Amino acid sequence: MIAFLKRFSEPKSAPRQNIIQLFFCAILLFSTGNTFAQAELMPWGNLTGIRVNGQLMDFKTTLNVIGTGGWSDVKSSGKELQKPKFGRVGNVQTVTTKINGIDFTEIVTDLTRGVVRVTVRSVAQEDVNLTGVFMGVKWNKLEYTGKNFFEVAPLDSAKTVDHKDYTEVFLPIHTGFFEKGVVYEKAFTIRVSGEIDTAAAEINLDASTKGRLFAGVGGNFRLQNSKLDPQVIDYCLANMRVAWGRVEMPWRSWQTALNIDPTAASKNGKLDLHVKKSMQMA
Repeated sequence: MIAFLKRFSEPKSAPRQNIIQLFFCAILLFSTGNTFAQAELMPWGNLTGIRVNGQLMDFKTTLNVIGTGGWSDVKSSGKELQKPKFGRVGNVQTVTTKINGIDFTEIVTDLTRGVVRVTVRSVAQEDVNLTGVFMGVKWNKLEYTGKNFFEVAPLDSAKTVDHKDYTEVFLPIHTGFFEKGVVYEKAFTIRVSGEIDTAAAEINLDASTKGRLFAGVGGNFRLQNSKLDPQVIDYCLANMRVAWGRVEMPWRSWQTALNIDPTAASKNGKLDLHVKKSMQMA
């Protein structure tokens, strides 16, 4: 069976009627209704937007540590750059991570339709002087133009980077000297609103054409965790119809230098253990 999917969405050239407001404050009180926002928070701490009735009002946020070298010395949160931990309870999402010697706790709370609160806590592992710790907020100019409205406050303490297609604002959590163990915390509120795309989505099924038979599942069988991965792989092979699999050849361990013959070394009993286990699994 072949499925054809067609989705009707607004043209890229038509700017959304979005309104996004970002206010900084130490204490904010909001009356929380029954309808929550839907903040999209990545497990490493970056927001990608807020959904309103399923429509993504997109923007980007990052956690940033600016070293003593100034703005050319920036370490930011990102996918596979740190070892974060993510959790969610109800309408509250929490990420804990570590960037360049600073421990972060980021708490994102859905308040009401199109409104979330972002609380960022930072703690230094030792006394250190830095340019500062900042939360970056980035939005596309093409999507927020015309009648669209964007406000950031206070601008006097924020650093603005203006590019052709986007604007990025860095809001300070703390600047200067960081005392070991002291918690430096700031709270922000992000508001978004805009036109919701309610155009219909159509799915057409061609039942006259048969699809491929189900052969089984596939897996990514890489030995990254020597303690847990073999157990997971054994379970999959024992309990599922595994028809396809992606196996790993650890080239870095197989041939550590160009002038080494890895085949000869393996025949002499010097085969790397990671390579051996990967080949046995394959």
